[in-house]
Amino acid sequence: MHLILIDPSLCVTHKTNHEKVQKYYESLIKGANFPPIEVLKKDNKYIVKDGNHRTMAHLKANEMVWAYVFDEKDFEESVWLLGKRLGKFK
Repeated sequence: MHLILIDPSLCVTHKTNHEKVQKYYESLIKGANFPPIEVLKKDNKYIVKDGNHRTMAHLKANEMVWAYVFDEKDFEESVWLLGKRLGKFK
């Protein structure tokens, strides 16, 4: 297990749904478990690929966030797939 620092400015969500974060936060403090987030590692930076709202809820609850980390060799393909999902590529 490694401790990583996630820079919120590198999250790819268009905008934060604060109601969703609050719902996740309330579930966390009641003992809920969430699936790990997905993080891309590029140049020693970690970019949240999937799980931005879960990450924010965990940080608000002062809880550790479990993550699947994809390394640089997976980075370009993952960014392309994420961009396609967000409608940036056709």
